[in-house]
Amino acid sequence: MFTNDTLEGHAASIAGGGSVLGMEIATAYGRLGTSVISVNEERVQSAAAKCDVRNYDEVKAANEAQVQRFGALDIALPVVA
Repeated sequence: MFTNDTLEGHAASIAGGGSVLGMEIATAYGRLGTSVISVNEERVQSAAAKCDVRNYDEVKAANEAQVQRFGALDIALPVVA
């Protein structure tokens, strides 16, 4: 239905991207060319930065980091599993 570059140049933040539904959504966005960031504490234990989506300051910092890394934050999608 969409070409692989439909969302090229866009960035998405998917909270819950480690869940089954979130992973499918993140994969779909990635296939369309979107740069995707998702934070799941168990999957990113070794990462320096973590984000608790219930904490405003952490979410703000994660969003700012994404903008700094990718130049934009076009999609922010919370996924509740």
